[in-house]
Order: sequence, then C-alpha cells, then structure tokens
Amino acid sequence: MDARTDSNSGRSDKAVALGRLDSRLLWILSLIALTLTLPLSLLAAGWIGGTAHIVAVGSALAYNAKLSRTVWSWATYALSFGLLPLFVLQSASPELWPTASLVALASCVGVIAHLFNALPDIDLDRRASVGGLAVSLGTRRTRVLLTLLMVACAALLVVTIFVGWSTARF
Repeated sequence: MDARTDSNSGRSDKAVALGRLDSRLLWILSLIALTLTLPLSLLAAGWIGGTAHIVAVGSALAYNAKLSRTVWSWATYALSFGLLPLFVLQSASPELWPTASLVALASCVGVIAHLFNALPDIDLDRRASVGGLAVSLGTRRTRVLLTLLMVACAALLVVTIFVGWSTARF
C-alpha cells in the first residue's frame, strides 16, 4: 500500500518499491492468506479466540490501509496486541481467559512496538508528508512518550504478576 511513497522516498529496504517483488503477486498472496485466516483462526482458538484473532488481523489491515498515516496509528497496535493473549489462551483451552492487567500490558507493549518501529523513519515520513503519531510528535516527544509507556508497562507487569500472572478460569 505504501509502495509509491516508498519508491518516491528512495527506500532501499522495500522490495516492492525496488521492483524486486511484484505488487500484484503480493496482493494475490495476501488475499489467499486472509481467506485462510478466517477458518484457521476459528479452528485454532474457537469462536471467541478465533474472533479475537480475526479482529486483530482486521485492525492490522486498517493500519495498512489508512490509519498508519494518522495520529491514530497507535490504536491498531494497542488493539491487535491486546487481543493476542485472548487468542493464545483460548487456543490452549476455552476455560482460560487473560486478566485485564495482561490485556493492558499487551496493549501497552503494542504501542511501544509501534513507536519504536516508527522512530527511525520520522524525518523520512515527514518529508514524504506521511503522518502517524510519531511523525506528529517528533523524535523528542516520541522518546518521552516511549519512556512513559515503558514505565507504565513495568507497573502493569508488577500488577499482572501479583494479580495471578496471566489467566483467570471461568
């Protein structure tokens, strides 16, 4: 989805932008993977866990299609990472549910992953007029936010450990 921007920006690390990978082939393979994701998610984790995985994949697609270039870019990472514990635990047993603190911790880690991933490209994205939370904040404020989020994650980890680590049985 970003091939044109990547090509115009001179990105040497993007296969489609360099013409090393055919974008049509990539679209076909992506559609096949998406089609297989639906039944396999449900098969792996049942209705609840499978639906969580499908929503996470939908969130990732929304990021790629539009949200990566807005100040809401972080939200898809928070949602997708936050749903991961539910998918994994439901895959193990329908009786296992993540605690709220584990979901919050996973969401926080997702936002941190997004910001660390975006941090090196802030100047390049700004020149290409590509948005995103990190671009909106700039390098200094993104680093401050990352520090605050890592402190919050550390606190959530302590809470998660003392609340009963990661699962609740229903």
